Amino acid sequence: MPLQPIRRGVPTKGMNTVAPPRAMAEEFSPVLENVWYDDGITLRRRLGHSVSNATIAPNGGIKDIFEYSYGATTKRFIQDLTGLISEDTGTAYTSQAITFAGEIGHALLKDKILVGNGVANAQHYNGTAWATPTTTPTPVGDATIGNIFHVHKGRCYAAGNTAFPMTVFISDTFTSTGVDYWGQTAGGAGELGYLLDCSGDISSGDSIIGITTHRGFLVVMCNNHVLFYNITESSTSGWSSSLYKSVKGEGCVSHKATQAVGEETIFLSPNGFKKLSVSLIQGDSQVNDLSSPINNAIKDLLNGGTVVTADIRSTYNPKYGLYICSLGSVQYAYQTQFQGWFRWTGVQSVLFTDSALVTYASGAYMCSIDNTVYQDTKAPATVTAIMMRWNPAPFRSPQLEHKPRWRKMELIYETNAVSDSVTVDYYRDMDTNMPPVNGTYTLAPKQVLENGLYSDRLELPIAGRSELVSFDFYNDQNTDFRMKLAEVYMNDGSIR
Repeated sequence: MPLQPIRRGVPTKGMNTVAPPRAMAEEFSPVLENVWYDDGITLRRRLGHSVSNATIAPNGGIKDIFEYSYGATTKRFIQDLTGLISEDTGTAYTSQAITFAGEIGHALLKDKILVGNGVANAQHYNGTAWATPTTTPTPVGDATIGNIFHVHKGRCYAAGNTAFPMTVFISDTFTSTGVDYWGQTAGGAGELGYLLDCSGDISSGDSIIGITTHRGFLVVMCNNHVLFYNITESSTSGWSSSLYKSVKGEGCVSHKATQAVGEETIFLSPNGFKKLSVSLIQGDSQVNDLSSPINNAIKDLLNGGTVVTADIRSTYNPKYGLYICSLGSVQYAYQTQFQGWFRWTGVQSVLFTDSALVTYASGAYMCSIDNTVYQDTKAPATVTAIMMRWNPAPFRSPQLEHKPRWRKMELIYETNAVSDSVTVDYYRDMDTNMPPVNGTYTLAPKQVLENGLYSDRLELPIAGRSELVSFDFYNDQNTDFRMKLAEVYMNDGSIR
C-alpha cells in the first residue's frame, strides 16, 4: 500500500505539562527545552552564553546582581554570599564596603539607585559615591525603608519593612531630591513624599509582596490582594492617592518575578504565572491566567518546598520578546508574541538583572553557582553548547481501527554550519521503559538560503507497528540550528 504522511509543524502554543502526552493537541509539545520561536513556523536554538567575568566573586559566591545606568555611566554590582556589595568591573570585584544580609531590592530614580534589605540602612548611589538617605520616613524613624522598590510617576515607592507590612513609603520627586528624601508625614502639600497605608483597603490581614505599574495605576501586590491606586501629582497640593480597584484572592509570590511587557504585566502567583492586562472596559485592568499549560509544573515547584523565594529572579528581553523566570534551579521562558512556554536549562542557578538597557543591548546578565557571570540570550555561543530539545505530540494513524506500520521519518531543518548534527530518539506506543531506537546523525545540508542558513531534510528509516509513535529531537552544537517540520510515513496495518 502507498505510504501515507502524518505531518507535524512546530508547536505554535508552546510546552504543555498538563495534558497527557497521548491526548496532546499537536499545537502543543510535552517538552520544549532551550528553544524559542524565530517566527510562527520555526523553533530556533536558544542563544548562547558569553562569559562576562570569570573572576571568583568575594566570599564564595553571588547572591544578587544589579546595574546602575545613567547617562554615559554604566556599572554592574554584585551582592556576595555574606551580603557584601562589590562593583563588577568585568575583570575584578571592587568592594563598596556596604553589606546587606538577606534579600535586597533596588530601583533607579533619575541619577540615583536605591538599594536596601528592609533591615539595615538603605543606601543610594549616584555613579560616584554611596550614601544613606538624608531624610527617612515616619513612622519608621530610621533609614531601613524596605527591600521592595519601584519607580512610578517620578517618585520611588518602597515596601518590605517587616514592622510595617502594609505600608508603602514614597520618596521625593526626581525633579527635587529623589531617593535622598522620604516623607515625614502622611499627607499635606510640598515637595516631600508621603506614606500610603494599604491596610484600610483590604478585607483581611496581609503583607505587601511587590509593587508595579499598569496602565497608569500604581499596583500594590500582596499575598492575597492586588490593589490598584490612582496617583495624583500637583504642584500646589503635592501627592495624593485614591483606591481604584481591589482584587481579592489573587496574590504575588515575589516582587522579582514581575516584569512589564507592553500593556501587560507578568507576575508570579501561588497558582502559577498571571498577567495584568487590559479589560473590555477601556482603561481598566484585570488579572488573567498566563501559565495554564504548565501550571502543574509551576505549582509543584512552589508548593513542594523546593523554591526559596529569595532565589526567584526574572528578566524581560524586548529584542526577542522573551520573559524568563528562574525558580531556583529551574527556569521557564515565555515568548510574548507567540504566547508559548519553554524550559530554560544550562545553568544550575541563575540570578538575572532586570535592566532593560543591558537586556536589550547585550543580553541579560546572570551568574551561576560557580561564580561565573555570563550574558545570556547572546549570540553566538562562545562557551559550552546548550542542549536544545523538541518532543512533538505523538504521531497517530487517523484510521483508529488499524495499527499502522511505521516506515520513515523526515525532519526539515535549517543551520548555519555544514558540520552540524542531530540526535533522534523514537518510541513505539510511547513505551519509554524500552530502550529507544536512536542515533546521532551528521547533517549534510546543501541548499543555502538568502539569510545565510542551509536548508535541508534529515530522512531516517523507522520500523515496527504500533498505535502511535513519539520522537525526541536533540541538538547540542554551537550553531544556529532551527527546526521547521517533522513528518512520519506509514502504511495501513491489519484490522484490530
